[in-house]
Amino acid sequence: MLTAVLRYDGAQTSAATTRRNLADPRQGLQPTADRYHDAVTTAAPLHLGPDWVTALDAAGERALPGLSAAAGYPTLRAHLALLSLDGHHPVETLHAAIGARDLDSALDTAAVLDGRLDPAGDHPSRPGPLPWLPAVPQQLRD
Repeated sequence: MLTAVLRYDGAQTSAATTRRNLADPRQGLQPTADRYHDAVTTAAPLHLGPDWVTALDAAGERALPGLSAAAGYPTLRAHLALLSLDGHHPVETLHAAIGARDLDSALDTAAVLDGRLDPAGDHPSRPGPLPWLPAVPQQLRD
């Protein structure tokens, strides 16, 4: 959104350009993908419930003090929730990511750990509507 604001030069857009932009699927794909990803990653921890979130947060703090205060922790938690709904044990998965390599030089340990959960870089264990988006777990579908 900020990029669009900064790119705006105040010039009027013609009706033909507006029409062409509205017909271009690339114009709507990114915002739609962002909304989809936000919905799935928000729904997963909500579905698992506050007790699950509290238990995961406590386990994370025991494993790596200060983890839940890291900027990337909400993303890590949502990723672990999706993995949990896909049948993976979130605490074991977190411990494996912590033990994989040194974290001493990490500026945001949660972001590094989130990346370790998905070494291929395309995040989902089961791809969703686009290869880099997670599928909606069956429990959320139900």
